[in-house]
Amino acid sequence: MTTDNYSTMLPDAYDKAPDSNISKLLRIYADDMQTLHKLAEKVESYRDIDQAVGKTLDYAGDNINQRRGKTSDEIYRVLIKAKETRIRCSGTIDDIIESLARALDCSYDQIQIFSDLDEGGTEPEALILKGLPLDSLNKVAMSATQFTQLVQKIVPSEVRVSSVILDGTFSFASGNVVETSPQGFANTAGTTGGTLGGVFTPEHDYILPI
Repeated sequence: MTTDNYSTMLPDAYDKAPDSNISKLLRIYADDMQTLHKLAEKVESYRDIDQAVGKTLDYAGDNINQRRGKTSDEIYRVLIKAKETRIRCSGTIDDIIESLARALDCSYDQIQIFSDLDEGGTEPEALILKGLPLDSLNKVAMSATQFTQLVQKIVPSEVRVSSVILDGTFSFASGNVVETSPQGFANTAGTTGGTLGGVFTPEHDYILPI
């Protein structure tokens, strides 16, 4: 709120000119209020897991009993989000996808889950994950091993994650026709075309505290 806003609240008996003593006092008050308002907004933003860092993020994890361990802020946010959704997860395929999508901040259709039997296997209580958002994993520097560990924690205890397929979307054309679909070669700007499989793996990988 500016000095003029405060001046309008004063009775007409006061001199509301910009150089009057009361206006000068209100200017000091308005500056202090603006500083406090910005500080309050900053504190409120730190309560957002996506913006919280360091010790503030630790407090968010402590609230749901999620330890940080050796994880960076980026991976710790994934663990906190996964823990929050895991508490409400009923174990259905849709709930598992929702938990993973929220944890990795990606859309639901980027994650596909199949039973081992659907893929020609023989294990009735095993799941296979496909079409995973590699960009999301690489953005938080989470290894394939760590992601598999996270998935295994989200699925029901009696279910085993038999494989996590980290394939890209790129594919060659059939025949002599140049591939023009979203799965083909990328343009020079990198805005179209398929992606190759692969995920970042830290030099010193470690087990997540889950």
